[in-house]
Amino acid sequence: MRNGYCFVASVKVVWLVTAVHLAGCTTDGHTVLDNKPATNPLASFINIELTLAPYLAEMIDEKRALADQLSMTWGAGVSVVNTESAKATKVTNCQQFFSAESKGMEPVNAFEFFPYRTIGLQCIAISLLSTMNNASKSYLGDFSLDLSLTKQLPTEFAFIISSTEEKDIRENSKLSRWSDVYNIESVESLNKEKAVYKVLGGDQELTVLARGDFNHDNIEDILVRLTNTVTEGSYTSTRLFLLTKLGLEGEIRLLKAY
Repeated sequence: MRNGYCFVASVKVVWLVTAVHLAGCTTDGHTVLDNKPATNPLASFINIELTLAPYLAEMIDEKRALADQLSMTWGAGVSVVNTESAKATKVTNCQQFFSAESKGMEPVNAFEFFPYRTIGLQCIAISLLSTMNNASKSYLGDFSLDLSLTKQLPTEFAFIISSTEEKDIRENSKLSRWSDVYNIESVESLNKEKAVYKVLGGDQELTVLARGDFNHDNIEDILVRLTNTVTEGSYTSTRLFLLTKLGLEGEIRLLKAY
């Protein structure tokens, strides 16, 4: 994945009934949490935006499990190649995408890079869900998409548009949090799971995609998507981040970035 960046196309949302555990949720499907560690099993939350439906060659039954989409054929395949071989391979589903990624393969045609990465990130997110369990503890009850969150998340969330800038920020020991890098001018809440953080020259849309136990330590983790766009221009990039918190007084930790 080239610096982890990719274009985010607008997606339709399809409610996948089998993807959401209802026990322990509010009427809108959100896990009921407070700032105390839970001791009973917590229902996982899965955002309805997590679907490959807009990209598939055929209509899907809304009752089918999300994992089934990983082997379903895309509406259009993408030819990919790596630097070690001139032979192109066509990727037409998520399983083939994962194989191509492991070999360092990228689209032959530059104009296909962004849509290819868009679908690829959806594939990764859905694949992560296949290993997610209900958590028995949570220290993320106060996780809220507001301005205070920028003081809790790492610098990887900063508005970064080049690998050089990312390297400079990573090597600067004075920068440890998102808000340390650039001033966040304001936050616009779109709903409980999505907010836009406005910085000089750009917008950062942060979306909670899923909540549950991804690394099997019985503690709740959160999968989020961050989309950066410039206010004047066509640049758009997206990354996925898996976050956790191990104690009430602990910091939010980055488990993995995609």
